[in-house]
Amino acid sequence: MERRVAAVLAADMVGFSRLVERDEVGTLKRQKRHLQELIEPMITAKKGRIVKLTGDGLIAEFSSVVEAVQCAVSVQAEMATREADFPDDDKIKYRVAIHLGDVIFDDGDVYGDGVNVAARLEALAKPGGVVVSGTAYDVLKANVDVAYKSLGEQKLKNISTPVRVYQVVEGSPVAPAVGDPRRLLWATAAAVVVMAMLGGVLWWLQRPDSEALNPEEPALALTDKPSIAVLPFDNLSGDPEQEYFADGITEDLITDMSKLTGLTVIARNSTFVYKARSVSVNEIGQELGVRYVLEGSVRRSGDQVRINAKLIDAKTEENLWAERYDGALANVFSLQDEVTRKIVSALSVTLTTEERESLNEAYEVHPEAYDLYLKGQSLVNSYSLQSSIEARDYLQRAILLDPSFGRAYAALALSYAADATFGWSGDLTRAQDKAISYARKALALNSSSPQVYITLAQVYGSQRNLEAGIEEVRRAIALDPNFADGYVLLGMFQAYSGRPDEGIEAILKAMELSPDHGYIYPYGLAVAHFVKAQYDEAIPILEAVLERNNNFHQGRLLYISILGLLDRIDDAEWEAEEVLAALPEFSIVEEEERVRFVREEDRERYVLGLRKAGLPD
Repeated sequence: MERRVAAVLAADMVGFSRLVERDEVGTLKRQKRHLQELIEPMITAKKGRIVKLTGDGLIAEFSSVVEAVQCAVSVQAEMATREADFPDDDKIKYRVAIHLGDVIFDDGDVYGDGVNVAARLEALAKPGGVVVSGTAYDVLKANVDVAYKSLGEQKLKNISTPVRVYQVVEGSPVAPAVGDPRRLLWATAAAVVVMAMLGGVLWWLQRPDSEALNPEEPALALTDKPSIAVLPFDNLSGDPEQEYFADGITEDLITDMSKLTGLTVIARNSTFVYKARSVSVNEIGQELGVRYVLEGSVRRSGDQVRINAKLIDAKTEENLWAERYDGALANVFSLQDEVTRKIVSALSVTLTTEERESLNEAYEVHPEAYDLYLKGQSLVNSYSLQSSIEARDYLQRAILLDPSFGRAYAALALSYAADATFGWSGDLTRAQDKAISYARKALALNSSSPQVYITLAQVYGSQRNLEAGIEEVRRAIALDPNFADGYVLLGMFQAYSGRPDEGIEAILKAMELSPDHGYIYPYGLAVAHFVKAQYDEAIPILEAVLERNNNFHQGRLLYISILGLLDRIDDAEWEAEEVLAALPEFSIVEEEERVRFVREEDRERYVLGLRKAGLPD
C-alpha cells in the first residue's frame, strides 16, 4: 500500500442509461471504439499508463498533472469531432474533473479522498467540458497556457471542506506557456492522474447535493463554514503617507479573524493584490473562492480614528451590514474586535469559549507606540536588510513608549529571524539570539500570537533544528487555523526533514488558504520533489518560481543542483554563472552548512549536483 498526493481525473459519460436504452449495441460499440482509438492512445502519448478497466470506465496514471490536463482537453476536443455527425441527443459526451489530493495505491487499486473529491467534482462540468479543483488550479495556473473560469467554492457531498472549482474554458489552447527558450516550461507536479469513467447509477450515487452549475451563471455555494476575504481598507486620511496605517488596520483584522475556527479567512497576500484595483465584489468572490467580502476605509485625525466597514455577499453583491466606528487611537484594538464581533453575528459563526473571551477583552495601546509599530511592521514585510534595520528603529521606539506592547516585540523578533534565515547581516548567531530573545518577550506578554511561534520556528529552521521548528509551527496553526504561511512553513520543514508527502499535503493546504500565494509556496513543492528524487517534477516548478523572482538564489541553487544531477551540465553551468555574478563569494562548503536538509543523503545529493555544475568548493 502506498499513500501519496496525486492528481485525480474523473470522467462520466453523460446520459449513459438513456443512450444504452435507445441503442444498446450501437452505443457500446462507439464507446469501445473511442476507448481503443482515442482515449488509450492519448493516455500513452501523454506518458500515462492504464491502471485498470472498469466496464465503461478506466483508471490511468500520468507522470505530470500538466499532461493530464492536456490529455483531458484533447480527448474532449476530439470527441466533439468524432461525434459531430450524430444528433445532439445521441452524441456521446463526457464530463471531466481533475483534483490534486491524497490518494492510496493498493494492489492495483486506487482510492482515498483524492478520488472521492474528483468523482463528485465531475458533476459540475458541462457535457464535453473539464473542471479542475483549487489545488490543481494553484499548480497549473502559472504554467499552462489554458484559460480558466472560476465557478467559486462548492460544498460537495460527504466532503467536509468546501472546494474551489475552475472551468477550463472551451477552445483555449493547451500548449505550455512560452518563456525562456532554453527552458522547458511544462509544469509537472508529482502527479498521478486517475481517469474513472463513472456511468449511470454510480454517478447518481456520488453526485453532489447541489445540481450541476450553469457555467454561464457561476455561483458560490453556501458552506457550513463561512469563507471571507478582507480587502485592503482605503486610506481616507488625505495623506498618502498614512497608507501604512490603513494597511496595518486591515492586517490586524485578518489576523484576528483568522484565529476563529468557525471562519475560513483568505490570507493577506491574496487579498492585497486587489489594492487600488477596480474589481467587482462578485469577481473577487469567484477568484478567491469565498462567499463574503469585507471592505472598508480608515480615516485618522491626530489621536482619533474612524473605521468604516461593510460586509458584502459576494454572490449577490448585497450589503449585509455597514457600520462606522469612531474612537481614540488608544482603543483601536477594541474597535477592531467590534468589527469582528459584527461579522461573527452576521454570519452566525459559533465561537469557542476562548474565542468569545478574547473578543471581549478590552485593552489600550499607546497611540504613538501603535503608529510606530505599524510603520515598523510595514518595513519588516519588505524583507530586506535595509528595511529591517529601519523597522527596528521604529519598533524599539514603540517599546520605549509602551514596554508592554507585545506586537512590537514580535515584529522585532521577525526582523531578526528573517536575517537569520537569509543571512543578510553575516552575523548568524547574533541574529538568531536576538530573534529568540524578542520572541520570548513577546510570548511573555501575549502567548496567543501565532506570528511569534512562526518566528521561533524560522530561527530553529536556520539552526537546522527542524523538529523544534515543526513543533512551533503546529502551535501557531493551533492558534490560527487559517494561517497559510504557517502551513507552507510546516510543509517545507517536513520536506527538508525527509517527509516530503506530508510536506506536499501541508503546502497544498496553504495554497487553498492563499490562492494568490507567493513564489515560496511552489518552491516548497520543489523541495519535496527533490527529496523524493522526482527531478522531472521539480524542474518546471523551479523554472516558474525563477520567472517570478529571478533573484531568488535559494531557488536557483536547487535548480542548478537538479540540472547537475541530471547531467544537463551546459544548462547547470549557465545558471551557475548567474549565481557567481550575484554572489562572488559563494562556496559549496558554506552552502552545505546553510542548507536545511536534515538527512545526510539529501545534503550529499544536493552538494553533488552543485559540484557537477562547476560551483567552487
